[in-house]
Amino acid sequence: MSADLTVNYDLLIGADGARSAVRDSFLSTDFFDFEQKYVPFDRKSIFLPPPDDEKQDIQLQSGCVHSWRIADGTSLLILHQPDGSMSGAIRLRRDRNQVINLSTKEEVLKFFQDNFSELGKLMPESEAEAFLNRPLTSVLTIRCSRYHYGDSVLLIGDAAHSVSPTIGQGCNAALEDVEVFDNLLDEYSDNVGEAIKQYTVRRKPDAHALVELGDNVFPLSKRLLIEFILRERFAKIRHKLFPKHFSPSIGELLFESKVSYSEILNLYKGWISKVKQSNEKKLS
Repeated sequence: MSADLTVNYDLLIGADGARSAVRDSFLSTDFFDFEQKYVPFDRKSIFLPPPDDEKQDIQLQSGCVHSWRIADGTSLLILHQPDGSMSGAIRLRRDRNQVINLSTKEEVLKFFQDNFSELGKLMPESEAEAFLNRPLTSVLTIRCSRYHYGDSVLLIGDAAHSVSPTIGQGCNAALEDVEVFDNLLDEYSDNVGEAIKQYTVRRKPDAHALVELGDNVFPLSKRLLIEFILRERFAKIRHKLFPKHFSPSIGELLFESKVSYSEILNLYKGWISKVKQSNEKKLS
């Protein structure tokens, strides 16, 4: 039998994920608004061994992120690991999930060979069987009106702002939360209560912007996806030639800079709005 456990604390930090028990306790407090949404895509991980000698003709350049998408919106993203293996995930629309009914490793191999031929050639039977038994993962996005309660409870990471994994910023944002709070402790001479209150003020704009970016950087529309690729290439060229007049591409800002999420959202608010409207139509 389980039993409740009560402990005293001076500082409680809720870093317990998107389904945070610490955050749930905030729901019984005054003036706390909370929004939770399921991303309309499920995910399954993929792990591939280094190519053997017979498959050396399959060229997937290391140091790059490789991505594919098929007509029904199913997409796949994979990248190399230091040992030469590759790992990634397939993303499937929940209402058009072609993987959920696969029942044998042969069906898994055929699915990848038919839809993602390079990976289908690289996938061994052992990974096909493991993929078959691997659970689908659903993702929640979280927005909160505040990340603290009183002067002794704080939310960080996914407990405060769970985000779609499409832009790969969940872990980065959680580490940034720690950095922000550490800097606030320095700023307020280790006055924990004051630092906690200021944490919501400082972090909320970026945390809300992070969720918006995660949902709306990448379009579901094939036409807009082509436009996105062209925009990224032109933005990189313009910034390289005229760095004082043109911002880096949105990809460079997200992955290779320390520009805040709220500033990135402001710089690319036109694109984000365009993708948001398009994605909502595609998913309706």
